[in-house]
Amino acid sequence: MTIPYQKFCIIIIIVIGLNIFMKSIDLFEFTKAGVCCIRCLKNNKVYIGESRSLLERAARHFTLLKSEYHESLLLQKKDFCLYGSDFFKFEVRYFEEDFKKRRKLEQKFINEQLPNKCYNLTNTFQTNKPRLAKPISIDGKKFTIQLNKPKNP
Repeated sequence: MTIPYQKFCIIIIIVIGLNIFMKSIDLFEFTKAGVCCIRCLKNNKVYIGESRSLLERAARHFTLLKSEYHESLLLQKKDFCLYGSDFFKFEVRYFEEDFKKRRKLEQKFINEQLPNKCYNLTNTFQTNKPRLAKPISIDGKKFTIQLNKPKNP
């Protein structure tokens, strides 16, 4: 069964004073490549990145943040764990398919940030990213491999 393309659009209704605005957003737009950021609404700090699929990257970031395994320890421990997911938003900064152009745009956006307002400009990144594993069995004995938990910065 084929689902019509229009079924993957959402309508956003914005109310400003007495004015009501409606905007249709095509969810397929977010499967494109580009540069994005995660913004903390409490302190306006940003984490900037690029991806070949913005939707996939957003899901991965928030999955890692919610499970406390994100590579940016400052973003994870200092802000996300403190404020919670309600105070973070994912923003698309630019759509770009070409990898080299995306990397240049990502670096440009990072360079434009003040050091105390950009998670990327700190050296609190986890170098040993967590490894996903499953339980294994050796000679009938079951073993569980534990994930590497990030250390506090």
